[in-house]
Amino acid sequence: MPVRKPKFQRKIGFSERERQILEALMMYHSVRSAARVLHIKEATIRSTVFRIRIRYDRAALYIEEYHKYKKEMPLRKYL
Repeated sequence: MPVRKPKFQRKIGFSERERQILEALMMYHSVRSAARVLHIKEATIRSTVFRIRIRYDRAALYIEEYHKYKKEMPLRKYL
């Protein structure tokens, strides 16, 4: 019987590159300056921040849903 490879799952938290981009944005306060310092295109920074926002929104929805079910469980036994 063949062994199945597990599906790729993203690690929780920021990648090293995402941290570099966020730190450059905090330090230089503009996408243009951060892109120059990191030697990448401005579009790369914008798309990275966009993906971070999407992950944040998904996580926030998950947490809201979790708390909803936790309140409805009998005696909060399972969650």
